[in-house]
Amino acid sequence: MLGCKMKDNDKTREQLIEELEALRRREKYLRSLVENSSDVIMMIDDNQNIAYSSTSAVRVIDYKPEKYIGIKAFALFCPEDIPGAVNNFTGFVKEMSATQHVELRIQHCDRSWRFFRVFCRNLPDESGSPIILIDARDITGYKQADDRDITKLKQSEDKYPAYQQLLDIIDFLPDATYVIDHDKKVIAWNRAIEEMTGVRKEDILGKGEYAYTVPFYGRPGSNLIDLIFSDDSEAKLKYEYVERKGNKLFAEIFIPYVFEGKGAFLWSTTSPLFNTDGNLVGAIQSIRDITGYKQMAEALREHSDNLEELVKKRTVELKAANEHLLKEIAERKQAEEKLLIGEERYRNIVEDQTELIIRFLPDGTITLVNDACCRYYRMEKEVLIGHNIELFIPGYNKYEHSLTHLNRENPVIFFEHSVVLSDGEVRWQQRNVRAIFNETGRLVEYQSVASDITDRKRMEVKLQYARQQLLDIIEFLPDATLIINRDKKVTAWNRATEELTGVRKEDIIGKGDYAVHFYGKSRPMLIDLVFSDYNDDEKNYKYIRRKGNLLLAENYTPSVLGGKGAVLWGIAAPLLDGDGNLVGAIESIRDITELKQVEEKLRYFSLHDSLTGLYNRSCFEQEMCRLEEGSHAPVSIIVCDIDGLKLVNDTLGHNNGDALLVSAASVIKGSFRACDMVARIGGDEFAVILPKSDRLAVESAAQRIKHNIARYNSAKPLFPLSLSIGFAVSEEESISFDDLFKEADNNMYREKLHHRQSARNAIVQTLKKALEARDYITDGHADRLQDLVAALAITVGLPKEKLADLRLLAQFHDIGKVGVPDRILFKPGPLTQEEVIEMQRHCEIGYRIAKSAPDLVPIADWLHLHHEWWNGGGYPLGLKGDEIPLESRILAIADAYDAMTNDRPYRKAMTHDEAVAELKRRSGSQFNPQLVQEFVQILKKVTGESKKSF
Repeated sequence: MLGCKMKDNDKTREQLIEELEALRRREKYLRSLVENSSDVIMMIDDNQNIAYSSTSAVRVIDYKPEKYIGIKAFALFCPEDIPGAVNNFTGFVKEMSATQHVELRIQHCDRSWRFFRVFCRNLPDESGSPIILIDARDITGYKQADDRDITKLKQSEDKYPAYQQLLDIIDFLPDATYVIDHDKKVIAWNRAIEEMTGVRKEDILGKGEYAYTVPFYGRPGSNLIDLIFSDDSEAKLKYEYVERKGNKLFAEIFIPYVFEGKGAFLWSTTSPLFNTDGNLVGAIQSIRDITGYKQMAEALREHSDNLEELVKKRTVELKAANEHLLKEIAERKQAEEKLLIGEERYRNIVEDQTELIIRFLPDGTITLVNDACCRYYRMEKEVLIGHNIELFIPGYNKYEHSLTHLNRENPVIFFEHSVVLSDGEVRWQQRNVRAIFNETGRLVEYQSVASDITDRKRMEVKLQYARQQLLDIIEFLPDATLIINRDKKVTAWNRATEELTGVRKEDIIGKGDYAVHFYGKSRPMLIDLVFSDYNDDEKNYKYIRRKGNLLLAENYTPSVLGGKGAVLWGIAAPLLDGDGNLVGAIESIRDITELKQVEEKLRYFSLHDSLTGLYNRSCFEQEMCRLEEGSHAPVSIIVCDIDGLKLVNDTLGHNNGDALLVSAASVIKGSFRACDMVARIGGDEFAVILPKSDRLAVESAAQRIKHNIARYNSAKPLFPLSLSIGFAVSEEESISFDDLFKEADNNMYREKLHHRQSARNAIVQTLKKALEARDYITDGHADRLQDLVAALAITVGLPKEKLADLRLLAQFHDIGKVGVPDRILFKPGPLTQEEVIEMQRHCEIGYRIAKSAPDLVPIADWLHLHHEWWNGGGYPLGLKGDEIPLESRILAIADAYDAMTNDRPYRKAMTHDEAVAELKRRSGSQFNPQLVQEFVQILKKVTGESKKSF
């Protein structure tokens, strides 16, 4: 019965160790997820002090967490951001489970300010006080539009204090206890086994190769604990008794080397240790000195033998005589005294136990309690005996049905329950109840052994709270995050992953086919590559790189975001248990589609001209360098230049000039093959590279350009297109593209000298026709004006050779209006000050047009100044009096009269008399007084309506 009790106690300790070890591994497992985050994770208490920070702070802002633990959180923020942060904090801290996010600046170790997007969540701690969970992401790169590295994840090697507490529990167990891992290396060696073997834990921790058997057998070899890993026949032979119950082993053996060579009988119990996934990761062995028990048992056996011999002798003696009866009775009394001594020893052993031992009848009546039980419940033994077991096991009726099913094959049940002590304190116990049967198999009694597990329960609550906090952090992370175990089954799938894939965590947790939700089919993902040093599947990624035990990759996933697809950046890392064994992997995924699109646009614009879409000069020069290094002879270059583009830009503005450039680019590009490089290399200059093209081919290409220009102009565009073309051909194997380009450019320039004048004249005539087509004001105006200025010029005595230029001035004086927008030119009402300034620009535009055409050069200055006033109040130069050319003064009077006597968009025409009166009123201010008098006299000489005479 005593041996059974010891086994039950050992089993209780083993369960405690296994459960604490599982909790410790789970806590470290979750903590590693946080420490591997690319963001800075912090906790702030209700006093606004930093209570916790992840080690990722070293990577992001170059501060070790211990430097700012306990300081005010706002001390890290930019002073300009603190008022807003304080206001947010004050209201936010009152709302439990609330979330929000803000952007603010945090100071880097180098004193620079970095931008962070901060996600906050209000979580209560164990006591209900608010704890603010902070997830700070560095977005400085986005703010500065610079390339940025994806924040890296790394495995944390920090261990939770629960692990040390577990080691302390093992260290203070009364039985000698040690633990080995899967590699049979010692990872725990408590004080009791130090006293038993004389070997200190510092000298044996971490050692393998059966080092734990040397202190017991004097040499390395297999032991009872090795039977956990395999059926070792050598280990079995060492023991006088070995029994397996489930996955536990029990054995008895005499060891001569322990207790400084005194030797002892030892009772051993060993159990396997599993991780949270059920994998065997080690074993634990608990050893108890039962030498005293063995000595008592041996004494009893010897005494029993003596009694048998005595009975035999007495039987013989009784047959012979009765004189030895008194001696026999005396010997029997002596034996009874020994039995009483043995019983007393057993009772002392029971009383010395720290576990709570109770015996009770099938009806629940308590028949025995030990001293530990009395101390625990703070009650006298005499009071406890006779009470019902429900006093110790609240809700006993829940377990009573299970007790009735106990038998000799399965005599024990285990359970945990809470108790309320006399002072109201609530504590937890772990209890086993064993059924005791008599020789006939009838149940006669129950024996219960209980241990207080309140500390363990409290630890479980704390660990559960910490675990939930870590799960909340993972759920709160803005990046899609998934976790798989060693069997590649999903164990975590946060909200961001749900939004990315459209798959709820309830539908994926515990399953393994997660890749189909990203790629539409089963295939290895980045997280799967964590389990191998090299894998051919890496070639399936557009970009992949290993950095230590991290994997970074970029790839297009077609099935995410409802089938829209996205370019994703992933970081995967292994997850290790406390012994460094790989137990799973984590992958953090970020959608970088927009970033890649921006990169593609930047790449495109770095090689192409933004206006025409052709290759730019930089790309053109790179191509020349590339071809220069290879063998591409014969090679040709064509250079084209738009004739008259500056005139269009100066007169009609750069929008019209850009339209002419786009038309020229389309004509040129349409004249070449797809393999020929067509580029815009300057403002009005284009170039083409034709590899493997001889002189005949390049001459044919030049003809195609001219043919396409003629076809373009035949459609009568707003501006005719004229290109000067030059080319050069090299048939040598060694080619200097700089020289070849200069030759083609020089040939183009010589042709441009021939084209320049005709192109400008064509543009001027086109501008005049465009003005006539769009401005109904000019209808007949130029013809009437020619007659009016000629009559006034003859009257004032200008020579006849001036009359032709004056008529030309009358014809082209409004040519600059082609550069005035229609919204101003045809506005049916007075112009604003800005619109007046825009309208006045037509003098400058007309002047530049006239200077560009040789036929109009003689009238350029007159055209420029025909809106100057006699008193200096005109434009564009503010000249006055005789500073104004006579021809401009004549045109101003005649132009004003014709304008007043014809309709305008904003007024009706005046009568002849009204117009003459207006001319006289403005004489001396706007107009030359002498010329006004002469002009009025000319009008009087005309019979009929003056306006219609001209």
